[in-house]
Amino acid sequence: MLHEFLTLNHDEVINRCRKIPGRRVTPNTGVELGVPVFLSLLVDVLRIEQETPNRGDKESDHTLSGKKIRRTAALHGAQLLRSEYSIDQVVHVYGDVCQVITGLAIEQKTPITTDELRTLDRCLDDAIAGAVTAFAFGPNERRRLIDVAIHSFAAIQTGALGLHGATTTAHVAALAELDELLRLDERRE
Repeated sequence: MLHEFLTLNHDEVINRCRKIPGRRVTPNTGVELGVPVFLSLLVDVLRIEQETPNRGDKESDHTLSGKKIRRTAALHGAQLLRSEYSIDQVVHVYGDVCQVITGLAIEQKTPITTDELRTLDRCLDDAIAGAVTAFAFGPNERRRLIDVAIHSFAAIQTGALGLHGATTTAHVAALAELDELLRLDERRE
């Protein structure tokens, strides 16, 4: 089970994630602020889904876990924004988590089921959407919304995220908000 694998390898996943951003971003603050919390939430979601595979209210479980992950990732994104990380760097922190988990599983010959992979992708999508959304609130609202739209679309283009997930929702919301701001400007002119 992936949740058992992540519990056993929690520290190793974090250590490997620490090494990746060192090449891309300023010191390991990005990893330290969000990865351990994300892993804990991911383990909880995987465990619950494995223990109750046929529950009828699974969709509501997805919604609740997604909201919790997005809210936590939004706090992480806000902290990274204050630490002057770019939105691109934030998206990469979560992409690195996926890369490390799958790479370590391959190394240790630990199978990941299709359902577990879907859950991992969904949780990463929720985390990216939450973190990216945090960048929409700042002193220059238009610039932030454009950044959210560009980087959420870049995350979608990787092909690792579905078109109906939280990152796509954040992308569409950023475009809609930007459109509304432009319409307000046009009415004022």
